[in-house]
Amino acid sequence: MSGCLPLFGGVRGIGQFGDLGLRALFPSKWYVAHYYVALALLAVALTFSIIVIRGPLGLAFKALRDSPGYALSRGISRFKYQLWIFGVSAFFTGIAGGFYAVHFRVVGPTVFSFSLLLFLIAMIVVGGMGSIWGPLLGAALLMLADEGMKEFSDYRNIGLGLLVTLFVIAWPRGLAGWFERLRTAGEKDQSSQSGSP
Repeated sequence: MSGCLPLFGGVRGIGQFGDLGLRALFPSKWYVAHYYVALALLAVALTFSIIVIRGPLGLAFKALRDSPGYALSRGISRFKYQLWIFGVSAFFTGIAGGFYAVHFRVVGPTVFSFSLLLFLIAMIVVGGMGSIWGPLLGAALLMLADEGMKEFSDYRNIGLGLLVTLFVIAWPRGLAGWFERLRTAGEKDQSSQSGSP
């Protein structure tokens, strides 16, 4: 075990990462450059997700979600598509983790804590599961709420738990579902007004 300590760092994690060369190019503004790299990675992942969801693969995933028996009878292999999406999601997760390590120059077992796991789940639930823009909306709202609760860090997890519970009970489809309801209600009002004499 002690032989692995210099390589993996033990509880301190793996350190001494290289960077993308942005610290040398922008000595005083490297964090701004990292911000734009992270924004570009988000845009690529989001574009890829939209292409997959709105294409034939998205139809296959929806069929497996809504009626697995019918999808299997139509020749859609559950194993094939689950393996495919697992590989793609692991690819983008690995890129995000690699960029995290490059930015902070260290990564270890304490990175993925229970608090972070709760925060990620809250983003999905608050934003809306099964939607494209839902997790982004949930992330934006929870980051604002997290900044507001910085002075009450002891109650952060309790606040997140209450927020998730509120959304599960009151808005089970999250912010994306709520906006979709508002949009459909507005369209119905417009169609009723245009149809009335």
